[in-house]
Amino acid sequence: MAIMSATLVLSLTFIDYQFKVVLRGSLQNDELAGFMGSFYGFAGLLALAVQVFAAGKLLTRFGVMTAILVFPAALFMGSVAMMFMPVLALAVAVKGSDKVLGDTINSSVNQLVMLPIPAEWRNRAKGFLDGVVRNGAKGIAGISLIALSPLLSIEQFSIVVAILLVGCIVAAVKVKGAYLKTLLSTLKTRGSGDMDDAELDFMDPASIDLLTETLKSTDKQQVIYSLRTLCGMESFDLMPSVAALLRHPAEEVVVETLIQMERRKFPRMEEELLAFLPATAGAIKAQALITLAATADERFLDFLSDNLEDDGREIKAGAIAGLIKYYGIEGMFRAVGTLKELLESRDEEDRMAMAALFGQIGIKLFYKPLIPLLKDGSPLVRKFALQSAARLQVPELASYAVALLRNSDTRPHALEALASYDEALIIPLLEPYFAEAAEAPLHLPKVYERIGTQGALDKLLAHYSASGFEMKGMLLEAMTRMKSGHAQADKAKVTELIVKEAELYERFSEKMARLGENAAYEQVLEAASQLRSTIVRRIFQLLELIYEAGTIQAVYSSWSEGDARQQANAMEVMDQLLQGQVRIELARIMTARGAEPGVHSKGSAQSSEINDSFSWLLEQGDEWLADVIRHTLGTGLPEERAELAERMERVRVLAKYPLFRELTGRGLSAVAASLRTVRVERGDVIFRVNDPGDSLYLLQSGTVGIYRNDEKIDERKQGDSFGQTAILVNRPRTATVIAEENGVLWRLDSADFYDTLFDKTDIAMAMMKMLSRRLRTVLAHHHDPAANEPEEAAEPPEGAELAAAAKENLSETTADAASEAQDAQGLLLRRVLVLQKIGLFAHLSQEDIVQLARIVEEVAYEAGETVVRMDEYGDALFGIIEGNVRVHRGGDTVAILGEGDCFGEMAVIDSGPRSASCTAVVPTVLLQLHREQVFSLCAQNMDVLKCLMRVLSDRLKGLL
Repeated sequence: MAIMSATLVLSLTFIDYQFKVVLRGSLQNDELAGFMGSFYGFAGLLALAVQVFAAGKLLTRFGVMTAILVFPAALFMGSVAMMFMPVLALAVAVKGSDKVLGDTINSSVNQLVMLPIPAEWRNRAKGFLDGVVRNGAKGIAGISLIALSPLLSIEQFSIVVAILLVGCIVAAVKVKGAYLKTLLSTLKTRGSGDMDDAELDFMDPASIDLLTETLKSTDKQQVIYSLRTLCGMESFDLMPSVAALLRHPAEEVVVETLIQMERRKFPRMEEELLAFLPATAGAIKAQALITLAATADERFLDFLSDNLEDDGREIKAGAIAGLIKYYGIEGMFRAVGTLKELLESRDEEDRMAMAALFGQIGIKLFYKPLIPLLKDGSPLVRKFALQSAARLQVPELASYAVALLRNSDTRPHALEALASYDEALIIPLLEPYFAEAAEAPLHLPKVYERIGTQGALDKLLAHYSASGFEMKGMLLEAMTRMKSGHAQADKAKVTELIVKEAELYERFSEKMARLGENAAYEQVLEAASQLRSTIVRRIFQLLELIYEAGTIQAVYSSWSEGDARQQANAMEVMDQLLQGQVRIELARIMTARGAEPGVHSKGSAQSSEINDSFSWLLEQGDEWLADVIRHTLGTGLPEERAELAERMERVRVLAKYPLFRELTGRGLSAVAASLRTVRVERGDVIFRVNDPGDSLYLLQSGTVGIYRNDEKIDERKQGDSFGQTAILVNRPRTATVIAEENGVLWRLDSADFYDTLFDKTDIAMAMMKMLSRRLRTVLAHHHDPAANEPEEAAEPPEGAELAAAAKENLSETTADAASEAQDAQGLLLRRVLVLQKIGLFAHLSQEDIVQLARIVEEVAYEAGETVVRMDEYGDALFGIIEGNVRVHRGGDTVAILGEGDCFGEMAVIDSGPRSASCTAVVPTVLLQLHREQVFSLCAQNMDVLKCLMRVLSDRLKGLL
């Protein structure tokens, strides 16, 4: 594409020169002026006519790859003619083709060719072509004219132009292959979440043929995507493919085919369905009934009604949907009895089927029965109800979906439902929640993140100042992820927010200084200091919105966790990067050593000053800080003080246990809220060997014995704990625990613990960081030379299955595109094969591994080029796709890693310093996965979070 663009620019510059020389030799003064006006006027009218009447038909009939040759071919023929007859008429024709064809057909084709390129690369490609290639070619053309115009005649210039255009045509032919390859790659790597993306234009016959051939594939993802894309074209005839698609081995493909048949209502469709129905069951038969009902033929009314009595709930649901959707009042009358029966059923699966039903019916006015299902006690029922709400997009259902953001079981589906609404509809419905801080679920900003537009980011930025501490953190998480896309934050607004945060930091320091070093206020100072550190972190996150995120993250890690030298380097970077008031404020904050500078009393504060400080701290709206202050001052009703005292005692006790020792008071408070009191008497069995392990016990009083094979092997007393591994990995108990005397236990269930982690992502990240750093320490203590860098893991037993799944997911589609299919297959497959060897991801499902494979980057290093340096803070792990990497400390080689090996696992969790340097031995291609990508996946998928925690705890088993 770059060669084609450059040769066209050069050719057009020379053609313009020829045109002006011939024109100057033929016309003078008024004649010339009149001619130029007429030329550009008629050229503009012809261009308009071509654009309106010819361009679309040309693209539709002959496709992008044929249309791309029209402009250079026309220029070539004109230039050849100019070699022999350099007359005004030919010069006008050649120059006119630039206006008539270049600004219409060629311009449209250039836009269409870029569409298969992923959005994140498309803008870069356009910028490179427009800013570098075309402008560079214009410069070269100008210099060439200066040098060649005295030497070459008009005829000789035509020879140069013809040669350039031959190169352009050859490049255009090459573009066809690249276009189809990119199109196929986009088709193959596109996830189910992108199925409705209509950004690609498939008018090109070659593209349509490719998609049509893909319908014969055994891969369900490819077939479904192609089917939806083709059925979006009015001219596409699906009927010739229906018989084969209805015999496809994947149920999802058959159901999707029936859905498309329902939408398009083909002639004589009922004949195909009546022959197909007897051999169907389950979801396929349910959709087949709906598709048959789409004919609205009275002949089938009784047949559909008979299926209301079927034993299968899916069949009943299909019959209900068909009758209500296509048979009006009569259908509603027949279906309402069965519908009511299933809606009120105590069977969870009946209600699940009904929850999914309303999405299938798709009638917006028929939404009210969905409301009780959105409030159902079963998370699965609520999940299907949310999926139906996403399809209906009824404003009245939005508030129920917002409420379900508070529950970890339904949060992912609520996010999906709300984000599926049209932006212009949903954002005004969500805005009032931010006005009432108590009403806004903490995860509401994620809806805006899913929408991902500039308008959504601007709204989040506008809400920042008025939000509370926790909500500000969620807003920043969402905005930083949105900034990595196409949305950009307003620099002036962000700068203003940074200055306000810095001022808030100073106010905290001032109020804390007034409290002095009074031991009675120690807890208050600790809680306030944690908030002050949060403010600093927020300042750096705001900086990420207007500067390169990787640089800001590296500076923050070095300054907050590094030694004196690293802190000095971090401050120097900020001093050079920032300007104005932001630079002054950051310098003031960063001058103190570390992220949490101490509080220095300026002498004894007056009682009024202390009271003023407490009042101001209470006004900041942080629940944990307010609880600590109330507990310290002993305010509130007696029952409130007693409840608060018990909560504080739980926090104090939790802080003593190794598993929670590194959590802040706020994090401990969240965990403490999930503790349940268990009272035991002597002889009570708390759990037996091989019982499911899903809870941690903290012993508050009494003694328990630990038995194996009826022999006592250990005991636990007040202040001890047991079952720590179980809370993280849910494994069978390895011993029996019996109460030796009456006592009180606190039990923390695994489900509640992970709900807390999923709700409070900062706690989840702190827990993983703690486990990771403890693992680093233990490995270093055992003198493992490759403790952190390389983390080589044995291939998990499911590796072959994953590889097979990836191959199936990327099977070939057409013989003509075999090489392109091979490339697309290899692209994802080689990533999967590396990722499944990384120990950190050993327990992820196939779907999660493939999802990771889609978001990782591939980076290339030349021989001798450094990948990571020892003692630098890292935020990414690497897997070797091709080549070799030397792991070394100075000149001492620790290991030589090859294809499939990985290094930097711990860095992706804790951003700690690298324990060794890694250098490419030969030209090497690496897979690179950033910390933010992993944490983003954790925030969306609790199973991923559990898997990472399980791996870390497995490695530390027995060392907690």
